[in-house]
Amino acid sequence: MIPQSLYIDLDNVLADFNDGIRNHPLAKDKTYKGQPHLLPNIYLELKPVYKAKEAIEILNQSEKLDCFILSTSPWDHPEAWMHKRIWVEKHFGNTFRKKLILTHRKDLVKGDYLIDDSARNGAKDFEGVWLQFGSKEYPDWNSILNYFRSKNVI
Repeated sequence: MIPQSLYIDLDNVLADFNDGIRNHPLAKDKTYKGQPHLLPNIYLELKPVYKAKEAIEILNQSEKLDCFILSTSPWDHPEAWMHKRIWVEKHFGNTFRKKLILTHRKDLVKGDYLIDDSARNGAKDFEGVWLQFGSKEYPDWNSILNYFRSKNVI
């Protein structure tokens, strides 16, 4: 049996970017107004989203799923690309070794499922099933896990 591909966004799905902005020492600096993704080292110290690590462990144990992290990184902040990779290793060890994909066009990635909080960067046009994390239908990781249970994938 060939496992189905599951892509999981990083910002506000695995890593609590909003909390990181609120707690960043330069968050109120007008230099970064409207561009919090440019805050220095913003991606290094983000906390995991509530229950994300536990949910990923469950999803990743399924022989029916092949899990990847699919994220967008700011073009004008190339060190963020490296920082995202460091964050993934810090919180997931080798689970996603060589399974981190950074792209601005999620609609070009072939797969079965995408868990993403935002419709931007092609998420809404993803060819498989888009589960909008944080939405009314999928407000948290428990609802995501229930979806996959209903599909007999986990």
